[in-house]
Amino acid sequence: MVQALKPQMQVVDKAGPGVLVMRIALTDLVPTVVTDSLAGTLIPYAFVAEAGSGVATGRPAGSTPYMGETGMEMQFRDGATGAVLGECRDTEIGRKYAADVNAGAAGAAQTWVGGYLNSFQAWSYARNAFDKWSGLVAQRLAQLRGASTPAR
Repeated sequence: MVQALKPQMQVVDKAGPGVLVMRIALTDLVPTVVTDSLAGTLIPYAFVAEAGSGVATGRPAGSTPYMGETGMEMQFRDGATGAVLGECRDTEIGRKYAADVNAGAAGAAQTWVGGYLNSFQAWSYARNAFDKWSGLVAQRLAQLRGASTPAR
């Protein structure tokens, strides 16, 4: 979060006038079960069952029951008064078989390869979610301040 915010604003560790206090909680951290992911890859045609298992178990398309998952909750407070200015929460679930079809052929392939490779590391999806949330917060704060939006 600090890396995402530093290009556009000073990051401090004390509340006060002109300071936005951010309280961040990481919730529901579940690592990917790497051995299950490997088994799904090594067993012939297991990917067919894996690819449909997410939706069958109430998870997003492209996910599997053993994929990592994480959530976050954020609260934004006025540094001078302590008044709550906003709150948000989100959950991200790793997806082994997903492609961003809105990003063109190269973007779709990159999304699919990244998701597939991340399925062999226990905490990759959580790290990706943290990076995504940090970028979105920085982008939104820039918009609210009328500043140019930082590159994501």
